[in-house]
Amino acid sequence: QIPSIGRATQGVTLMRMDRSEQVRTMTIVEEKDENEDDGLSPTDGQAIELTGSNGTSDN
Repeated sequence: QIPSIGRATQGVTLMRMDRSEQVRTMTIVEEKDENEDDGLSPTDGQAIELTGSNGTSDN
């Protein structure tokens, strides 16, 4: 999060670009409530092993 109070009027640099680079697209993202459920199950600090589509480990 970038605080808006106490910043110079020039703004905040989020990313430095070369002169030859251009911004192609941009999206505004709504702020998410930290207490909001993201739909993911908690893991309780346990690792989860992911497997490929044929049931083998992707390691």
